[in-house]
Amino acid sequence: VINRVFSIMKADEFQVKPTTIIFNPVQVRLAVPEGKHSDVIQAIDKYLGEAKADSNSFYYQSVNRWLKTQSHQPDYSWILPAISVILILAILVAMYIQLVRREVKRRTAALAESEARFRQMADNIQSVFWIVSADWSEVIYVSPGYEKIWGGSVAELYNNPMTWIELVHPDDLEILKQEIEDLKAFRKSDPAFKEYRIVRLDNKERWISTHAYPVYDDTGKIYRFAGISEDITKNKLAELALKVSKIEVEAVLNSISDVVIYGDLDRRIILTNPAMQKVFGYTSQELIGKKTSILYADVNDFENQGKRQFDVKSDVNHATYELNYRRKDGSVFVGETFGTKVFDIDGNAIGFMGVVRDITSRKRVEAELLEHKNHLEELVNERTVELRNLNKELEAFSYSVSHDLRAPLRAINGFSNMLREENDTTLNDDSKNYLDRIIKASVKMERLIDDLLQISRVSRVDLNKEKIDLSKIAEDILTNLKNEEPQRLAKWDIEQGLTVKGDKTLINVLMQNLLDNAWKYSAKQAETNINLYRCSVNGVKNAFCIEDNGTGFDIKYKDKIFQPFQRLHTDNEFVGTGIGLATVSRVAHRHGGNVWVESEPGKGSRFYFNLN
Repeated sequence: VINRVFSIMKADEFQVKPTTIIFNPVQVRLAVPEGKHSDVIQAIDKYLGEAKADSNSFYYQSVNRWLKTQSHQPDYSWILPAISVILILAILVAMYIQLVRREVKRRTAALAESEARFRQMADNIQSVFWIVSADWSEVIYVSPGYEKIWGGSVAELYNNPMTWIELVHPDDLEILKQEIEDLKAFRKSDPAFKEYRIVRLDNKERWISTHAYPVYDDTGKIYRFAGISEDITKNKLAELALKVSKIEVEAVLNSISDVVIYGDLDRRIILTNPAMQKVFGYTSQELIGKKTSILYADVNDFENQGKRQFDVKSDVNHATYELNYRRKDGSVFVGETFGTKVFDIDGNAIGFMGVVRDITSRKRVEAELLEHKNHLEELVNERTVELRNLNKELEAFSYSVSHDLRAPLRAINGFSNMLREENDTTLNDDSKNYLDRIIKASVKMERLIDDLLQISRVSRVDLNKEKIDLSKIAEDILTNLKNEEPQRLAKWDIEQGLTVKGDKTLINVLMQNLLDNAWKYSAKQAETNINLYRCSVNGVKNAFCIEDNGTGFDIKYKDKIFQPFQRLHTDNEFVGTGIGLATVSRVAHRHGGNVWVESEPGKGSRFYFNLN
């Protein structure tokens, strides 16, 4: 069957007969909106079915009319109008096609822009955005955040979609796999949420929170899953720490022997610890929701404390006080309480915390101690009077001994010198030696008496503290020592501006003894070197050091040398009484300080002291 125009042009060549059909036959379809006009479609189907079943129907009449051959001469008058119609239709179709192309181009550009925005957003978020196929066998898209959180490669994940799950912590793996199986089997069509741990390739453990959402096609079938995975390690660790902290706080509260009470702004009890039952006799269940007034022995105390501290308008945030409390059995006890307001992060008061301690026993002991204290003060006063009298007697005795001893010593010394001078030619060498030894012994005895009197005064004298220039005192003492031995080579280095607050007389005694020692024990050196400076040593700040280059001593005797009459050298080596360093120690102790030494044989000594 061919159309009429083609048959006219090619009838002889192809041996065909013309028909009355002008255009090529095409399929004709009727379109209606989805889900609508079903009655129209059914009616069309019904009428066409009936027409095709009846050979005399309009259906077959039309077919016979249009497909039968024509024996008469055709009429071509209709061709020009038909061509005109065809041209108009072609123009309209071309215009329509152009409009469609423009719309497709516009929508394609909009779609590309939308996709670019989506990728820009997904690529820059810190979380991981991902899309997978319905059976989870293919990764459609995953954002770069995966590499930062998982530590793995995005490219590797595209090649092996299950790479990510290989890093899931073994303890969480089975539960997560079951969750995925439920999603793949469509047993869960709602968004899924899961928290789990992963162990990155660098062995760092991270907590992950994942939300998965099903994506449906036009038929309502799930054909993809989309989701967001976030690193919640910080929050999770904080949550775990909070749980641990809560457990620890409960453990602390349970272990505290004092009563702990937490109440709201209306002073209704919200929380107590187990000590409540032991001290007050109430269980926590009996008190929750009740006002703290139930615990006070006097309702006036409850009201006064409310105005003083527990009113949110009060300026008192923390306070310690003692009140009488009443137990469940009605008995009253004295409780020491520390009360404090509890604030939220904005600084608003949200409740009150109180810690109550039963101090009944302590109060009884305090009363007993007060009684003993009064009695002790009486005894101290008595002993002070006795000690003052003894000190006076000791002082009188010291001066008496000093006077009574000095007179015979002076006589011994004087008569020995006279005997030595008047009989110098008649006395033999042994007699002269005996007289020299008597004279030296008397001089040493007199010096010993002076030292004993000095150490006695150091222990008894009242301190009169003032600002003292140590540098000047040291300079004066060393200058005097040098003047007594002008032939001796000596130099000293004294740090300037060294000052202390103390009793000037006693500080002079301390410095005189220490510098005398440094001068004496460095006498055998070719040149005497003495230094005074401030230092920090052995944890003691603001200490002073007197350093010499003398003979030194074995440090194991460091405690012995500060005891009276303890000497490390004989008079033939170095003259002394063994009282000087003991005096130095007492002066330092009287000023609340201390004195100590570092030394080594042949390498000099360093005497340190501090004064408070």
